[in-house]
Amino acid sequence: MNLQEIINASIPARLFPIVGDSSLERRAVSIFLSVLARVYPFRRELLGSIARRVGVRSRVDVYEEVRFPSDEQNDRPDGLIRIQTGNNTWTALLEAKVDTTELDRGQIESYLRIDREYRIDALITISNQFVPMPTHSPVNVSGMLTKSVDMFHWSWSFILTHATMLQNSEDFESEDQKYLLDELIRYFGDDRRSLRFFEMMHQNWKSFVTNVQSNAVIKKSDPHLEETVSDWHEEIRDISLKLSRKAQIPISVRMSAKHRADPRRHLADDVAILAKNYELSANLNIPNAASNLDISANLKNATVTCSMSTNAPENSRAVTRIKKLLECIIEADDKDVFVEVYWPKGSKATQESLAIARKDPEALVANNKSLLPIGFRVKLVKHLGGRFSSRKKFIQELEAAVVGYYENIGENLI
Repeated sequence: MNLQEIINASIPARLFPIVGDSSLERRAVSIFLSVLARVYPFRRELLGSIARRVGVRSRVDVYEEVRFPSDEQNDRPDGLIRIQTGNNTWTALLEAKVDTTELDRGQIESYLRIDREYRIDALITISNQFVPMPTHSPVNVSGMLTKSVDMFHWSWSFILTHATMLQNSEDFESEDQKYLLDELIRYFGDDRRSLRFFEMMHQNWKSFVTNVQSNAVIKKSDPHLEETVSDWHEEIRDISLKLSRKAQIPISVRMSAKHRADPRRHLADDVAILAKNYELSANLNIPNAASNLDISANLKNATVTCSMSTNAPENSRAVTRIKKLLECIIEADDKDVFVEVYWPKGSKATQESLAIARKDPEALVANNKSLLPIGFRVKLVKHLGGRFSSRKKFIQELEAAVVGYYENIGENLI
């Protein structure tokens, strides 16, 4: 059979799939693909994330559980997407997992071989595993299999985020399209069996943090280093998606070009930093914000730090510039927040707690009375103590710190 014959024998994805109560995966895939095919702004944004442009007149066909002659009963792709634009046709197989089930390397490599055999352009995976960007995969597959086939990954949270950010869009062709998207958001927002967020660090987190804090020797070959960085990357991606939904803007993880191109190098470089400095760090790109948002977690000190910078206003005295900054963050809690001031001519930066700065802005001027500040950095430093080594509480505290910092400080900086 050729690919067209296989497609002709396949079942179109349905908005209301008739499946058993236990078929969560099939139901989720069918509903998602059905909405993707029928809501143009949604497919434009989602497929655009993998550099696949689709026009209003592009024909999008979607199918569920496509069977290939070489497949076994329990090893068939969950779906297929075919996009026809003029004389050009692009196809992708889709494999999805729901709840806590993770993608299986053997299964993914089998589908990549099917892609290659039938000249299918791509394989898209969906699960509750997080990656920094869609061109990265949570599964480390043989490079030989991706030479002629593109491989992409979306988390269910990523899909929900793109849908949520479109809710107030004016690009819908009809009220029906908006209704379908709203229902998709409601379905995945309520169905916790399909969609899950990153909730806890790996099983060895507590003992690993304890070893670091007790000055035990951590060898570069320690497998817990890679476990920790891998979890950190997932959590940071989850945080960026949560912030995107709250702020209704696309907030992304900032990475160097070499890390975008090579996920394994990204992991290895961050492992080396953790082994040397006992610190995890990330940088979020926020459109139209004063700066990117820096996030770090120091295992040795059990602290979480969030910070952003901004330029000092011009045409005013030093103290006036500092007061204008303080007016921007009037909603911020004094506790755990610090203000750092940058000065010209090689002068050292000055820093005070927000509580002291509010009482006495002159304290931030110190010995720089003849100079004017050129910039500021506002930092939140949370000391977590014993909560830092808790697999679940660490994630809860980290997310609360980042979201709270952005809402009370970051989005108010100008």
